[in-house]
This record gives sequence, C-alpha cells and structure tokens, in this order.
Amino acid sequence: MEKGQKRLLILSVGISLAVLFAVLLLTIDADTLTALKSCMPGLLILALAMHAVSLLFWSGRIKLMCRSLGYKVRFFHCINLVCSNTFIASVTPSQIGGEPVRVYELTKAGVPGGNATAVVIMERVFDGIVLAVGTGICVFALGMFFGEIELPAVCMFAAYLAAGIFAGLVLLFLVFARNPKLGYAFMGKISNLLSRKKSPEKMQKSFKKFEGYVGQFYTTLSHFSGKARAGLAFGLLFT
Repeated sequence: MEKGQKRLLILSVGISLAVLFAVLLLTIDADTLTALKSCMPGLLILALAMHAVSLLFWSGRIKLMCRSLGYKVRFFHCINLVCSNTFIASVTPSQIGGEPVRVYELTKAGVPGGNATAVVIMERVFDGIVLAVGTGICVFALGMFFGEIELPAVCMFAAYLAAGIFAGLVLLFLVFARNPKLGYAFMGKISNLLSRKKSPEKMQKSFKKFEGYVGQFYTTLSHFSGKARAGLAFGLLFT
C-alpha cells in the first residue's frame, strides 16, 4: 500500500473511531448496561445469522449479474469482495469507500472497469428501489397503526430532504443513461479536471482511458436492457 493510501486509511479510521467514541460517551449510561444484560442470546445469534445470509445473497447477486454479462466470477471471490467492501465502508465516513472496492475487485476477476462500474451502479439502483418501496410501506403502516405519534418537524424535513436527494440522483442517472453524449461530456470534464496539471500527452492518455470506461459502461447498460435482462431479474430478486 502506498503512503498516500495509508494516510487516507489512517485518517478514515481515526474519524470513524472519534465518532464512535463520541456516540458511546454521550449515549451509554447505567440503563444501557441493564438493557444489554436483558438481551436474549438466541435473538442476537439469529440477527448475526440473518446478516451472514444477507452477505451471501449479496455475493450471489454480484455473481449472477456478472454472469449475465458473460463474465465468470467465482462465488468465493464475490464473498471476499463483499467482506472487503463492508470493512472499507465501515472505516470510511459515510461509507464512501465501499463502491470503489467492489469495482476494483471485479476488475481483478477479469471484468472490465466500465462493466464493473455499471454492475455496481445497478446494485445501488436495486437497493434504492427496495428501500423506496420499503419506506413507502413503512410510512403507510406507521400512519395506519400509529397515527397518534407526532414526529418532530426536523425529522420530517430530513426525511423529505433525503427522499428528494435520492430521487434527484436516480433522475440524474436516468438522464445520463438515456443520453450517452451527456455522459461522455461529463466524464470528459472530470478527466480534464483530474489531469489538468499533467502534460498534454498524459492528459490525452487519461481522456482516452476515461472514454473507454464510459463506452464499456454504456455497453453494459445496453446489455442489461437486452440480452442480460436475466441479470437484472436475479439482481432485483436477490436484493
């Protein structure tokens, strides 16, 4: 691991530990210990088992989505990928480190970068669909069975804001998916921004690399809407 990567990892772990320490310091009291003593071990074991099974389904989702595109990724590699993703996401603020790890591990398994990126993005789209449907059901059930509960205005505002941001991101993804020219232009600007301090030759090389990834990305999206529809079906089912 390079020095820069080590520094970023140490910084991420430090921020996560600081937040964890602050939460523990501000929330733990005598009632917390009493509540922990009253926990049922059987339910804790069941929760751990359910979490482990969810990781296996996640691994299966990645494997089947890649297979539908013509790439054979071993199931145990997918398990390692998911566990590595979970670890990095846990030690980085807002869990921003998970997706790059999944893309990197898929490229190590022989999946081109653009295709790997498309698989990971479609995973997030599936997660969003399930979360949106689940949230709607929960809100309906909450209003139906617990209508007397009044939530603070701040909580409602935060919920609506989060829903609006998510809807905006999904809409943005659909716009880019339907208009490849916008995607190429957007990635071109990012490439120029990241390589502005490089020589013209290196800038051109970086741009071609980004262009190749974008091409693979749109090719994968077209496959998912065509011959690889089975991958979408299994992906949504496993989600």
